[in-house]
Amino acid sequence: MPYNSGMESSSEFLRYLAYVYDHAYDMLRVRKAIVDPQNDSLTVEFVLSYEDYDKVTAEDREKIDSAVKLMFADFSTVKTVYRKNLLSEEAVAALVRRYIGENNRALLTILSKENTEISASDDGISIVFSVPSAAASLLQASGFVDGLKNYLLSNYDCPVEVSTTLVENITVNEHADEEIKAVVVDDHIVAYKLGHKICGGEIRGVPKYISTFKQPAKFVCMVGEVSSLLRAVSKRTQNVYYAFTLGDTTAVMNCRYFTRSKDRGPLDVLQDGDSVIVSGDLNEDSYTGGLTLNVRTVWTCTIDYSSIIVKKDNVKLPKPHVDLTPQKVELVGQGDLFDTGEVTPMLKGKTFVVFDLETTDLDTETCAIVEICGVKIVDGTIVGYLSTLVDPCRHIPEGASETNHIYDDDVKDAPYIEDVLPRFAEWVGNAALVAHNGFSYDFKILDRVGAEMGISFAGNAKYDTILMSVAWHEKAGTRSKLNLTAMCKEFGIELTNAHRAYYDTVATAQLFIKLSEKMDENNVSPTRFRR
Repeated sequence: MPYNSGMESSSEFLRYLAYVYDHAYDMLRVRKAIVDPQNDSLTVEFVLSYEDYDKVTAEDREKIDSAVKLMFADFSTVKTVYRKNLLSEEAVAALVRRYIGENNRALLTILSKENTEISASDDGISIVFSVPSAAASLLQASGFVDGLKNYLLSNYDCPVEVSTTLVENITVNEHADEEIKAVVVDDHIVAYKLGHKICGGEIRGVPKYISTFKQPAKFVCMVGEVSSLLRAVSKRTQNVYYAFTLGDTTAVMNCRYFTRSKDRGPLDVLQDGDSVIVSGDLNEDSYTGGLTLNVRTVWTCTIDYSSIIVKKDNVKLPKPHVDLTPQKVELVGQGDLFDTGEVTPMLKGKTFVVFDLETTDLDTETCAIVEICGVKIVDGTIVGYLSTLVDPCRHIPEGASETNHIYDDDVKDAPYIEDVLPRFAEWVGNAALVAHNGFSYDFKILDRVGAEMGISFAGNAKYDTILMSVAWHEKAGTRSKLNLTAMCKEFGIELTNAHRAYYDTVATAQLFIKLSEKMDENNVSPTRFRR
């Protein structure tokens, strides 16, 4: 697709990107575009907020890069660069509060907003804390200043300076409790009240849900109730050691504490049922194959279990048998539109199933299917369809419902995907599969969900009508939006109730037939849009 020299503004390009990928990347902002006439190259620099930066996967970047290269195809080389964070003092302040809340919440009482000066610009970030001399020494000695600096450097691509200035008196942060609670909710941190020290030094870090610890790590912190407490003597050293299980309702962790004493140990005061906060190193256990916490520090504590929010697993209740019977597609004028007497070679003698999925969200690795529809094309004619809502056994987010108009109440009596997909696969058989933007979305979800159920679509050829649309426009020397609505409008195909599977699928099937004719007329090889 040739570069449109009239597209001068970044907002216009972002609108184009929104049309191509249906607003999936609305979080993107264009920071600048650099044209190098000597090398005939263009570099587009995107910037994302720190919340969105890690959500844009390598696969997302490939899709965005493809759209950029397609839009600016006149350049020999087109590059994209992704920068982290829209730089603002408000965003930096939010990160500072977050870092304090995660690493040393007690500091929120003295490092209030009134005692913190933040400046942020393209030249860099400067943070100055106004504190008494004793507090300044504590911030330096504890590693807080360097830790915060490194944290900000991991979120911004610019110089960062963190320092302290001395004052005699400071304003105590009266809202520290509220700020701590705000941090706790989002980061799986358990609220607690510290008791007395049993062994070790100060507690390092803040306690997170035990269920969040999946791999070895240094200096982890967790709270929970002690059970299966065992006092024993090491055969190798003859020193006392303790083994116990710690549970916080999200999971349990095996814990070990080794002493240097041959006759006594500090954990003798503990009993099953005691609540403690512990910190130490999380290591792989060579005997069990799981994780074990080698404890360094133990304090008693009181745990606020209401701060632990655990999603309960969905329980699938039995449902009555649902008869999934293929239906006939009623298309007014199909004979006039498609039955020209001759079937284009790409379609002649072949069977295709065009399908569409509606899902709970856009994450192809985790989303659940809420509606599936397939339309079968035989010898160039649309002959029937199979369509049903699906109970995802989870809440359908409001954003998804606003797009596809499918709500929790709509699917409460619908069959499970385990009941639907085997019937769908049987109906598809060896037919080729077709979807609009399928290689980036529908095919990935279908393959993932199928694999979870032992159903493989690897033997089915796959076609993507969005790639066919690109090939057609390149051949015709034209430019257009590539979303389904725009392509249907271009070919005079009616699309009503977009983003519902049946209507999208019938329209995609008609588009596939039209594009197949165009590909054959212009001798375009299907290898570009078939896998």
